[in-house]
Parts: sequence; C-alpha cells; structure tokens
Amino acid sequence: MKISLVVAVYFIILLCIISQREVFTFYDEASRCMDSIFYMSLMKSFPSDIMTYVERFYSYYPGLYIIFYPPLNQLITGFFYLLFGINNITSRLSTLIFSVLSVVFFHKLASEFYPKELKNTMILILLSSPYFIFLSTTNYLEVQMMFFVVSCSYYFFKTFLKGEDHSMKLGILLGIGFLIKWSIVILYLAFLIFLLFKRGGEIFKKSS
Repeated sequence: MKISLVVAVYFIILLCIISQREVFTFYDEASRCMDSIFYMSLMKSFPSDIMTYVERFYSYYPGLYIIFYPPLNQLITGFFYLLFGINNITSRLSTLIFSVLSVVFFHKLASEFYPKELKNTMILILLSSPYFIFLSTTNYLEVQMMFFVVSCSYYFFKTFLKGEDHSMKLGILLGIGFLIKWSIVILYLAFLIFLLFKRGGEIFKKSS
C-alpha cells in the first residue's frame, strides 16, 4: 500500500466532508474560530499598539478565549483566514493538515515495529475510524495533539532505541506541541519514565 496514494485519497475525502459541514459544530469549535478571527484581524492591522488593539477588540467581542488556549492552532487558522477568507474549509484546514501528517507519521512509526501486513491493517483501522474522521473535520485540538504524540514518539524511539540522533527534531516538536495544547506535558513525563526505566535496566545488567 503506497502511503502517498492513501494520503491523497484521505485528504480529498476529508475535504469533501468539511465542505458539507455547518460553519460551527459545537461551542468549543466556534470559540476557537472566533479567536482565529481575532488573530487574522491582528495580522491585518500589524504593526499597531497591540494592547490598545486587544482592548478594543474585547470591547466588541468579549467572548474571546485567547488567554485560555495556547495560540498556535488559532494563529494558523487566522493565517488561513487571511489567505483564503472565512469559510468552512479554512476553518478546519489546520486540522485537516495535521490529520494527514498524523497518518504519515503513524505509518512511519508502525513501519519501525510491525510487519507490512499488520502495519497496513493498522492504517486502515485508523482511517476508517468514525471518531478520527469526525475530529479531523472540526477545529478541535485532539488531531493536532495526535500528530505531536505520534511524531514525537517516532523521533524519540528512533533516537533512544535505534541509536539515530533526532534529538533536535524531537525537542522542536515537543516545544511546538506545547503551543497547541498544554496537556502534551503528559508526553514529556512518559518519555522521562521510559528513559528512567531504560537507564535502570542498563545499570541492572551491568551490575549482574
């Protein structure tokens, strides 16, 4: 199964689903899209007195959540708004891109540990999951988080199990992921626990 063909077909399917969706599915998505409009407007007016601009924007639209959510996803969506206008597709375009990248890195990660037949089955299960497809066609943060979890896990295991140095890519992705959703700190802890157990196992082998 050629991953490039699978990704292309998957991208087209998601694009068709997004084009048929309502503007906002749930409140969380609406609030993130509103924040994205704020960032788009800020980009248009840049450079300006940012504090004055924020105060004026808040006076008209007090429902912003820019101090509650990390900004990166909303900044990306705001940039797409600036380029392509505000519509169904640009509202979910960042999620669509991260979903496609998640599939690519999931394929890479599975290729490191599983035979071809099992890897292909895993990819098909992922792509046919209704929940994954739903999250990939809304402006939520779960798919973005999946991308960072899978891509960071790929570079982590390549570095610490395969002996290849991808520490720079790993560090950059971990840092960027924190700008998407703060709960990625759990991944930091998981990697730390793995390294502690790995180090403890090496010490035990040497002592025995």
